[in-house]
Amino acid sequence: MIRIIGLLWLMLFAYPSVAKEFRVVGTPVCVTNDQSQRCGLQWENMSEPRRAYVIERFRPGGYLGNSVFGPVAAELDSVGETWTALTEPLKSLDSLAENTVDGGYLYRLLACHNYEKRERCVASRVHWVPLLFDSTDDIPSVVYDRSLEGYAVARDTPIWVQEIQYNVYLLIQTLDYAGGVSLPPMSRPLVGPESNDILDLTRSQLVHRAVFGVYEGKR
Repeated sequence: MIRIIGLLWLMLFAYPSVAKEFRVVGTPVCVTNDQSQRCGLQWENMSEPRRAYVIERFRPGGYLGNSVFGPVAAELDSVGETWTALTEPLKSLDSLAENTVDGGYLYRLLACHNYEKRERCVASRVHWVPLLFDSTDDIPSVVYDRSLEGYAVARDTPIWVQEIQYNVYLLIQTLDYAGGVSLPPMSRPLVGPESNDILDLTRSQLVHRAVFGVYEGKR
């Protein structure tokens, strides 16, 4: 079955409560120097220095990504939490943003005195890096959940609306595979989902606003 979810309903989409795993300090901000879809994550309001800093991507157990034929998964019945380090432990907080990341995933920044043993660690809020497109022709038409139910992108809408829908569907798919595991709060958008003041927002900011409403809906 394939369906289209209205944007208002996407803001209120119900998911199990999410909570912090490590004590949360500061928030990631996506910084770019060009028009690519990749960004560097800068840790703002990080007030507790540590010896090691790492970028981690959240990919639930069993979930390997999305395809036009449905979720690509090693085990469709597998659920659970996987935080994958994308960098070696870095000694400098400023060096985090030098490592760019792909859109369409949840990320967090982790700081520890001993990363391998996860000793005296603090984590940032999580951040959804938006997946943007050059053309509506490049946006997949459907995203599938674990039960192979499809969520269709509304093709008769502007590109920014389709990008919002597609990114929200990817987030829903990610949370579906996560199975209710504990996650930190999300970085706050420039304009919250309760506001109609969106005329001056970029496409990235519009996606951030939408996924924040979904992610935090049941906190």
